[in-house]
Amino acid sequence: MSTLYRKTAKGQAEIETRAHRLTTRARQLLILVNGRRDAADLNALAPGLFGEPMALLLDGGFVDVGVGGDEFFIGVHGIS
Repeated sequence: MSTLYRKTAKGQAEIETRAHRLTTRARQLLILVNGRRDAADLNALAPGLFGEPMALLLDGGFVDVGVGGDEFFIGVHGIS
């Protein structure tokens, strides 16, 4: 199992509405988060965007982190 990142409901709403006015770097990273990519994948797709922008997304509740495989995701709040 890998450590994966996925958008929360708040993150999905932000993609649609831009209500929270994320920085360009954080928004770019949020768009790439899909529940199937780990840190290495995201860093390879967007070098330099993973550190501070990811911290902003995690702290703001836009992204959830967990472990998963092909059919499930166990986030910090349990199985979903």
